[in-house]
Amino acid sequence: MGQPRVQFLHSAALLLLLALGACGQDTMGTDGGVGDAAGDAAASVMSPDIPWLADGVPAIAPPALTPCPPGWHEVTVAATTECHPYGSAGPETCPAGEAHFPGEPGCRTVGDVCPSGDWPTGLPTDGVLIHVKADAAAGGDGSLGRPYAGLGEVPWISLRAGATVALAKGAYEGVVSLKAGVAVIGACARDTVLHGLAFPVPSVVAVSSRGEPAILRNLTIAEAPQRGIQVGAGYALTVRGVVITGAREIAVLASGSDASVVLEDTVITRTRRGSSDGRMGVALFVNEGAQLEATRLMATENVSTGVVVLNRGTVATLVDAVIQASGTAARYHVEGAGMDVGDGAELTATRLLVSDSQGAGVVAGDSETRVTLTDVVVRGNHPREFDGLAAFGIGVFEGAHVEVTRSTVAENSYFGISVDGVDSSCVLTDVIVRNTRPNPTTELLGRGISVEGGARLDATRIVVHGNHNVGAVCIAEGSVLTLADAVVEGTRHATGDLSGAAGVVVQVGGRIEASRVLVADNDGLGVFSAGAGAELSLVDTVVRDTLPRQSDDLMGRGVNVQFGASLMATRLLVEDNHDVGVFTTGAGTTVSLADTVVREMKPRRSDGSMGRGIFAQEGAHIDGARVRIEDVQQLGLAAVLDSEVALRDVTILRVPAADCAASGACPEMSYAYGAASIGATLSLSHFAIDQSAVCGVFVAPLTGAAGPSALDLATGTVRDSVIGACVQVDGYDIGRLTNEVRYEDNGTPLDSTTLPVPQPLGTGEP
Repeated sequence: MGQPRVQFLHSAALLLLLALGACGQDTMGTDGGVGDAAGDAAASVMSPDIPWLADGVPAIAPPALTPCPPGWHEVTVAATTECHPYGSAGPETCPAGEAHFPGEPGCRTVGDVCPSGDWPTGLPTDGVLIHVKADAAAGGDGSLGRPYAGLGEVPWISLRAGATVALAKGAYEGVVSLKAGVAVIGACARDTVLHGLAFPVPSVVAVSSRGEPAILRNLTIAEAPQRGIQVGAGYALTVRGVVITGAREIAVLASGSDASVVLEDTVITRTRRGSSDGRMGVALFVNEGAQLEATRLMATENVSTGVVVLNRGTVATLVDAVIQASGTAARYHVEGAGMDVGDGAELTATRLLVSDSQGAGVVAGDSETRVTLTDVVVRGNHPREFDGLAAFGIGVFEGAHVEVTRSTVAENSYFGISVDGVDSSCVLTDVIVRNTRPNPTTELLGRGISVEGGARLDATRIVVHGNHNVGAVCIAEGSVLTLADAVVEGTRHATGDLSGAAGVVVQVGGRIEASRVLVADNDGLGVFSAGAGAELSLVDTVVRDTLPRQSDDLMGRGVNVQFGASLMATRLLVEDNHDVGVFTTGAGTTVSLADTVVREMKPRRSDGSMGRGIFAQEGAHIDGARVRIEDVQQLGLAAVLDSEVALRDVTILRVPAADCAASGACPEMSYAYGAASIGATLSLSHFAIDQSAVCGVFVAPLTGAAGPSALDLATGTVRDSVIGACVQVDGYDIGRLTNEVRYEDNGTPLDSTTLPVPQPLGTGEP
């Protein structure tokens, strides 16, 4: 858009302005005069009421993540104190048969400690007791003196409730068919190992009758060519101190109405796909009304899915669980998930680790599905190898409900937490979502929190740190994201990704309600709202230190609202950003500011331009009261190209020219205007504009504007500028600038000198 031809004031109008000043009218002060009216006008400007804005330093508190849960550690990340389950050193690498569960000091034995002898300790003294020892002589009878030599010798069909099969240290081939109430107890997870059977048998361990729970304790199921554990409809199994590593398709499957599995001290690792098509590889599978309870569970390195819970009435409860390194693909919901809960299932997990799954960490899907995660780590889940899809830490879909408390979701791929679908909901309390990684090939995504498709997420006392592309995003009509006592910081984008990044984003009908939130040190855009129906509410919010994109050194805006979106801000501080503090554009876009401070804006590093305060253009509307703009470059407050701005109680202090103007690198930007109307409408009442390097106020036409330029001032002062009022509209009514307005200590009270006219800016894009 070209710069318009500059129009000059009629000399009579200029003489009238000077004459009014010479006569000492209260409505207009002369430069150099003291003027009580000026002092009265300045005193009438109400300052922003921000109680935490003390001595120019925002006193906003970080999320209340401390005191940490028992066993967790305080760790400082970018000046924010977080609680980590392992401290800054991370989890220990454990030997076979041991695991480092979240919140515990280090590696420990999974289940019972290995005995000095061959046999399990603490075996029951009543009921049938059968002994099995891998190196025993053939022809045994199952007694301690003559144990069976293998699993195939045990009379599984004839065993009744109360019977116990004791497995000595050693490696065993074969499968186990447990009737209700029968127990299989190994010496310990490290030294008692079941390898399954190279035969078309569905699982290494299965429950075969209804009744009281069968028991499986203190052993490892390793590199089996089939599933690890399977429990069908109406059957029940209690598992404690068991490691399942390298199982095929599913490590633990509970399927069918009234199926029940209880897991304690369990490790599930490296579950592999069941066939060459890249499907399955599930750690735990709970289906068709089954029930699962797990305490101190670890599921690691599974090919596809750590835990799957499906179908209405299914219940899963996990306590002290670790599920990690799941491999390549599942056949339900999200292929490759660490935990998958759906079709009305219920899952409760406490002190749980889900990491390194290929696909997803935790998945909940379908209405009436309920998942509760407390003191949980979901870490390092990454895309499936065969298609690179279905990657996130926690996914909530199709009406499911998930609650996450005192937990960390870190180093996952594509999405840290994704909530999608009508009636899907998630509640986060004391949660860290950090370092979500993008697609390794395209470098896209990597979002910390994503809410879309009509879903809802409520987050309190959370940290969203170091993610890629977007820290927290809410998209689509009916989607709602609430943030309270939250930090969203350090969002980055790849050097080659020109789409940029943003801390907080709401788009196309979504709604974000944020209170007591710090948005800091993000690339590209601090807060971004775009699209018809997008609603953003900021209360007691700080947006600071937004950085330009590394790829092109553009953006770095604090708050960007565009294309029909709306913003309502109360007690908002925007400081130390680049480009523009608050930017709005597009017909139907509305911004309401109450008790707002925009300050210390920085220029672009590449050319020294920009660093503006508040900028509205192309039909956008801004209103509000008690707004302070200080120490910004080029433009303190600007209405451009058919935008409308109406503010009361406005203070604009210290607006120098751009850094590049002094060197002559940007002559077209050699302006420094306190408040400017350029082909737009700007109205200020009860205002003070002080120390603008060129013009205190500026009005000029702009090619392409639908209406005339309008600048209306009432009750205020313009002081200490080279020119008090720069008017470049032919025949402009000077009375619109002199309604109880005093011009003091300016080099010239009014001038029509040809000056550069600021142009519209490019829109933001995360």
